[in-house]
Amino acid sequence: QLCRYVYDRQKQTKKKLSNRVLLSKVLNVKCKGNPGTTSYRLCAVMKHLGKSAYRGHYVAEVMDWQTGEWLEFDDESVSILDTYPGPSFLNTRKRDREETGKSPGKKGSQDAYNMYYVSEAFLGECAAGAYSRQKSEWKVTLKIEAERINKYNTLTGLCCDDARLAIRRKRRRRGLLSL
Repeated sequence: QLCRYVYDRQKQTKKKLSNRVLLSKVLNVKCKGNPGTTSYRLCAVMKHLGKSAYRGHYVAEVMDWQTGEWLEFDDESVSILDTYPGPSFLNTRKRDREETGKSPGKKGSQDAYNMYYVSEAFLGECAAGAYSRQKSEWKVTLKIEAERINKYNTLTGLCCDDARLAIRRKRRRRGLLSL
C-alpha cells in the first residue's frame, strides 16, 4: 500500500500526495534462508481518482488469472482494458525507449493506492487447476450432448413410427389396405 495521504501541519488537514509511481509487472524478492528469489506478478491495482483526501472515487484494475486479461471495475461497470493495466504504468527503461523509438515522457501512476502481487508459482498452480477443471467440464458437456442427441434420435424415431401408424390407420379406415 502506498501512503497517499499525509497530514499537513500548516493547514491542519489531510492531503493527497500525487507523486508518480512506476508499478512493476513482476517483483523479484529475496527471502531469508532461500538462495534464490521468489517472483510475484502484479494482479490488481486499486486507484483513488481525485485530488483531495476527502473526496474521490475508487476504481480497481484486476487481472483475470486464467486469461491474463486486465479488467477495470468501476462501480457496476466492468470493461476490458486494452493495455496492461493502463498506459500510465508503462516502464521507462532505456531498452523500452529503444524498442519503441519514443521518449517516455511522464509515466507512472498518480492514482495507484494499493497494489496486489501474487506468487508466480501460485498463478501457475491456479492455471493448471483451471485447465484440469475445464477438461473435466468438457467431458461432462460432451456426455450431456451425446445423451441429448440420443434422446432426440429416439423421439424422432417414435414420432416417425406414430406418423406411419396414423397413415396405416387412415388407409385401413378407407379400405385401401387389406387386413
